[in-house]
Amino acid sequence: MKIRKDKEEILFPIILQSILQKLGWGIVILLLFFLPFQSLVQKWLNLPYQFLWVDELLVVIAFILFSFNLSYYGKIKIKKGASAISLSLFFIMVIAIVSALYNENPFIVSSGGIFNYVKNFLVIPIFCLFIIPKKELVNLYKILHRLALFLCIIAILQEITFFWGGPVEKLGASTNFVYLRFGFMRIPSLMEHPNVFGLYSLLFFLLDFSLCRRLRWQNLLLLSGIILSGSRVTWAALYFAFFYLLIQRNKKIIKVFVLVTIIIAFALIPYLRAAKELSSEAYFRRYAILKSVEILEDYPFLGVGPGMYGGWITPNFASPVFQKYQFDPQWIEEIEQHRTLDCFWFQHTAETGLLGALSFIILLIVLWRVTRKEALLAKDSFRKGILSAFSVIPIVIIIYLFANVLNVTPFLLTYNILFGMTLGMKDEDIVN
Repeated sequence: MKIRKDKEEILFPIILQSILQKLGWGIVILLLFFLPFQSLVQKWLNLPYQFLWVDELLVVIAFILFSFNLSYYGKIKIKKGASAISLSLFFIMVIAIVSALYNENPFIVSSGGIFNYVKNFLVIPIFCLFIIPKKELVNLYKILHRLALFLCIIAILQEITFFWGGPVEKLGASTNFVYLRFGFMRIPSLMEHPNVFGLYSLLFFLLDFSLCRRLRWQNLLLLSGIILSGSRVTWAALYFAFFYLLIQRNKKIIKVFVLVTIIIAFALIPYLRAAKELSSEAYFRRYAILKSVEILEDYPFLGVGPGMYGGWITPNFASPVFQKYQFDPQWIEEIEQHRTLDCFWFQHTAETGLLGALSFIILLIVLWRVTRKEALLAKDSFRKGILSAFSVIPIVIIIYLFANVLNVTPFLLTYNILFGMTLGMKDEDIVN
């Protein structure tokens, strides 16, 4: 009886663990498939704004389960790469906490602001814990790759409908972006914003090209999505990221890259001089940047505190920072509506100072070093290819944060979850 009881005690946790793993895997697939349509579903069904917090809720639950596992088993073996990323995230939180305490800011606002910095990156060490078979990860990638292709097809149909004079909103395009840029309509596909669609297409373009090592109709279709998004910051990210991939394979391309960059820089000078983003203080992003510089002059090292400038955590919280620096009322309304200053680097630096900006740069450098090292050591062709693509994403993040918010969730959370899974994937040394 005792032996049977011991077997039952051992068997039950194994069965429970298997069930939880399958359930968790299903939830992850549904989440990744749902992320691109989150805002669209919320608007179509007229759901409360809190519906958009689904991804934050799941990140919190995952982190709680991770902490429970850590306390239950006593010790969990984490790969060096994931440990370095965790340490970088911890450094960001320490700087932000010191900033909040130094400025004596409200606890809830500061906590929400700190969580906003790290929430999407927390999933990397969490998913790295799971030893995922290659077959499951490949199948998940295929599903998301086809989803990205589907969104690009919808984008092309929206563009054609627009020039034919048809109602693009019936194809899911938001009427907020029905205007021309460089001769064609900016396309959001079925996502909330053209910038979001452009970054999502860019993510899978880089993955496809890195895995297949050649141009083919699939990545050309993804490239069309990047172009039709009309997102200039995504175009710039594509330029630098694509050249980086090419330089990884052939160092001689560096000369071509430098020459082409110089030519493009001179060609863009007339456009940059006339751009309202740089020439007009009536433009929101430039106005916010100038105010950020004012704040940085007064709070150079630790800023005014997380959550106090831009990324409002609660709609009823009126940050004294905007009153102190005499923000124009029209821009206060803009921030209340969008909860951001639309330029993360300056917003983050104003909130946590130069030390906070440095801590975030360190995180991006660590992400690059970890992926580059893992890609060089990988024996499996799929793992090597996908990690090579992920080594480029920090470059994309650096560039898009100059003219966007950090939490472009469909792009950033998808990247982080896939990255964490790839770090934890079995290196099976199998040739595709």
